[in-house]
Amino acid sequence: MNIDNDPVPPELCDGDFVLEAGAYEGAWSKKVCEAKNCTVHAYEPASRAYKVAKERTQGCRGLVLHPYGIGKQARTDVLCDRNRDGANTFGWNPENEPRETVQIRDAAEEVTYRGENAIAHLNAEGGEVEILERLLEVGFIQKCKLVLAQWHPYDDALRARIVAITEQMDKTHDLERRGPWVAWVRR
Repeated sequence: MNIDNDPVPPELCDGDFVLEAGAYEGAWSKKVCEAKNCTVHAYEPASRAYKVAKERTQGCRGLVLHPYGIGKQARTDVLCDRNRDGANTFGWNPENEPRETVQIRDAAEEVTYRGENAIAHLNAEGGEVEILERLLEVGFIQKCKLVLAQWHPYDDALRARIVAITEQMDKTHDLERRGPWVAWVRR
């Protein structure tokens, strides 16, 4: 039995804006585009994964695939590409895997022109923390009817930031678990 741990959320409607950070090889973006007539902006900074995603999602209507990541501010960063399970990481490379310098853009600048019915899907191997912090700072999260995040709490500092994010999200969204995902549904 093949269980889909990353299904298309039932909240997704035609016309929605979908933000995916950590698109990896494009499987989820493709499912979303095939399910509904929506606009998907998917971000994948790892060049190997981006190439696979671009090929896999070719012809997907409504999908814009970006070859860079998003975060708190524009910068370059060093990414470890584990080339096996999607666990590409910044600043954490225990197996001394290949690395590449990648572009990160300010998440706030990437979402400034988006509509009210947004879904955010964040699986950025620890980067989801800074992405959520930035999107909370600029008020984009209030536009999100659904935020899905897969936490990667690599250290105590990240865990403390996750607690702070959860406290902020609880003001406007209800929290639930969906498999490996935390899901916040706007009230």
